[in-house]
Amino acid sequence: MKKPSESPATVRVLFRPNWVNVWFFRLLAKPYALVAGNEHECDWKSPTDLTVGSGKLRVTVDVRYRGTHSNLGAGIFDGNISAGETLSLVARNGVMNQMPFRVSPLAG
Repeated sequence: MKKPSESPATVRVLFRPNWVNVWFFRLLAKPYALVAGNEHECDWKSPTDLTVGSGKLRVTVDVRYRGTHSNLGAGIFDGNISAGETLSLVARNGVMNQMPFRVSPLAG
């Protein structure tokens, strides 16, 4: 029998940069999500599905300019996820490039 923390669940991460700087980010940066100590390269135009264990959850999102290793605009979501659940999160930044991403559940 699996422990509750080992039961699979899915986190779906969708990046939605502000309309003012979306062109800049799509051209010069890549989005990333860090879940359970594993970093995942994401996509600007489509959601990224990540398999996680059930229980407590921390998702950190950020961007990295191409050719660099610095994580910028980090935003954090803390919550819980149940086995078999798909939790859809949206990451939005502010008007200025240096503003951190806000990570929240995607409304219905």
